[in-house]
Amino acid sequence: MLAVKSKQPKLIDLLLEVEGVKLDMQTKRGFSALMIAAWKGDNATIDKLVAKGAKVDLKDGGRRNAWGIAHDWHNETTLECLGKHGMTYKSHGARWALGGGTWTPGRWWDGVAAFGTRPV
Repeated sequence: MLAVKSKQPKLIDLLLEVEGVKLDMQTKRGFSALMIAAWKGDNATIDKLVAKGAKVDLKDGGRRNAWGIAHDWHNETTLECLGKHGMTYKSHGARWALGGGTWTPGRWWDGVAAFGTRPV
């Protein structure tokens, strides 16, 4: 995971060649290598991890998968990359990262964008 966090593509390639490498190991907070790559916006590493068989449905301590993390960090290109691998708003569970209600387009979010506050 440190190789992914520090964006070391040569080291990542070497580690992915190790037989029995644990792609889906998670930290105490539930982060996997795929989630860290999504956080860092490292699309090349995302492609490599998914090609090697990394699970795309793992959740962190905040109930987010890699798509949810990329969404929280506003990584549009990473969201597109994850979309190529079948990850979407719906695969994320269609939930806010903070565990609030189910978000759907056109709800209170439009009020926030227009007025800067959440309608009561």
